[in-house]
Amino acid sequence: MDRMEKAVEVLARAERVGLRPEFDSGLLVVKRAVSGDPTRQDDIIAEIGKYLTEVRRLVYHRAMAVRANDFFGQRIWSEEGDGVLASASIDGDLAITMTKEGFRHRQTVTSKPESLFIIVDEAKADGVSSREDEPAAEKTGGGILKRLLS
Repeated sequence: MDRMEKAVEVLARAERVGLRPEFDSGLLVVKRAVSGDPTRQDDIIAEIGKYLTEVRRLVYHRAMAVRANDFFGQRIWSEEGDGVLASASIDGDLAITMTKEGFRHRQTVTSKPESLFIIVDEAKADGVSSREDEPAAEKTGGGILKRLLS
């Protein structure tokens, strides 16, 4: 079992004993349930420490995937061009839908969060978008985006 697999297993055991690792503004925070067994929790906390780099990466990606839910349907710009955020995976990868040159239909490509930015109207800058509203990508027009929508 490699270190990442071990970190996944440690996180699962942590959650079973009432520990909730979370990512908060760049910090890894482990919340303890008062109802948990403090001795078992301390043992798991020590194990989390052994796999700190891997646990931090896992918790960071989970938090990013949860936050990305607020931006589904929003326009993005990536290294591959203009598109729309389609989904996020638990490992931190984001799926974007875009029109690629040479293809007739829209394509979905996977991108790392470091390779794109999300474009939101200032009124929605907090990232809370209503799914009943039409996606921001449809509200803005021009260039590649018009081809995306056709």
